Amino acid sequence: MILHKHLIVRAECLNSPPKSLQSELSLNSSIDNLIGDINMKVVLPARCIYVGEIGNEGYTGQAGLETSHIAYHIWDTPDTKLLNNDRSVSLIQFDLYTCGCLGVEEIIKVLNWVDQFNITYLELKLIDRATVIHNLAHLTCVGLDEEYIREIIGA
Repeated sequence: MILHKHLIVRAECLNSPPKSLQSELSLNSSIDNLIGDINMKVVLPARCIYVGEIGNEGYTGQAGLETSHIAYHIWDTPDTKLLNNDRSVSLIQFDLYTCGCLGVEEIIKVLNWVDQFNITYLELKLIDRATVIHNLAHLTCVGLDEEYIREIIGA
């Protein structure tokens, strides 16, 4: 059965990966590992690059899934007017689209990947795109609250 789920994550965090070869390698391998952890298959291995453009500094990355894609950007120093939590110093936008299964357990694993940067404020939207664009869940919380996320998305 082909499903069409789209997970959009906006996370403000306490830190971001420093510009280094080690960070690049770590991000790439951790995304490839995440793909396996959520029971999906890599067809285009994760790759990322550090963007140094003023106002857009940070890593941007993507990976191809057998069932679609993951894409993200991590801003080192986002415009503070965009942040909702006074403690936040970085911003992550993470996008996962799949025509495969994307349940609450897989979503929690994605959020745990993001939480390596210490989430201070989280917004998540889960969309079903099978026949029409249908909002399945939309939530915001301070930090990563797995119990709340399970309650809203469904266990």
